[in-house]
Amino acid sequence: MTTRELIESFHRFACAQVDNVDDELSIDELYSLWRARNPTDGELAESVSAVQEAARGLAAGDTGRPARAELRKACDGLGLIIDE
Repeated sequence: MTTRELIESFHRFACAQVDNVDDELSIDELYSLWRARNPTDGELAESVSAVQEAARGLAAGDTGRPARAELRKACDGLGLIIDE
C-alpha cells in the first residue's frame, strides 16, 4: 500500500472505532489497534514463521503454555491493547 492508502485506511478504521465502539480511545490506542489488524508484510512473515516453529515444537512433544497469559504479556510489553 502507498502511504496515502495507509493513512486513508487508518482514518476509516479510527473513525469507525470512535463512532461505533469507543469514543474514549486515544489516538495512540487507535493506532495500536489498527497496527495489530494491519501488519506489514515483514510482521506477517515473522508471525507465520513463529506459528510454523510452534507447530514443529508441538509435533516434537512440546506442550506449550496457556496462550491468553502469553498474549497478554506480549501485548503489555508492546503497548498493544487486547481486543477481548
